[in-house]
Amino acid sequence: MKKENRGFTLIELLAVIIILAIVMVIALPNVLDALSNAQSKAAQTQAQKLGSKAVEYLEAQKVMPDKATVEEGTVLSASDIGVPLSGGYSAAVVAASPSNYSNSTVYVTNGTYCILGVAAGKVSSATVSEEKCPTSITVKKGTMTVKCPKSTTWNATTNKCE
Repeated sequence: MKKENRGFTLIELLAVIIILAIVMVIALPNVLDALSNAQSKAAQTQAQKLGSKAVEYLEAQKVMPDKATVEEGTVLSASDIGVPLSGGYSAAVVAASPSNYSNSTVYVTNGTYCILGVAAGKVSSATVSEEKCPTSITVKKGTMTVKCPKSTTWNATTNKCE
């Protein structure tokens, strides 16, 4: 006898597609949450790295006899401090008083996730924002420039794009 090889029936294919769709509906929210948590953690890690290195850098400047103490309000970029940022992050640090550099203000963003206006000594407990984040932060000649998404402007009082 000759055996016919007909393939899968339409019902079998539909059953497989329905099962895959159910698996996707169940798994997709968990995957998206995990991705969001990872990106949020990355923003916090970048800010922590920048905050701690900024304090170290500023304190080192204070004790080096051939270098002037960094004054309050001085704006430094991540490259000034020697911190390489990854993942599309841009950042700036505004120096606090030389008597307490750990109060220096840290700004870190990648356009989606940000930590803005947090004291360097408190970055580890800062919450990552997902709203009103600047698209980029640049430092040129000691001036911080914050670019916000369209139809918003930087509000230095609230540290948000509004």
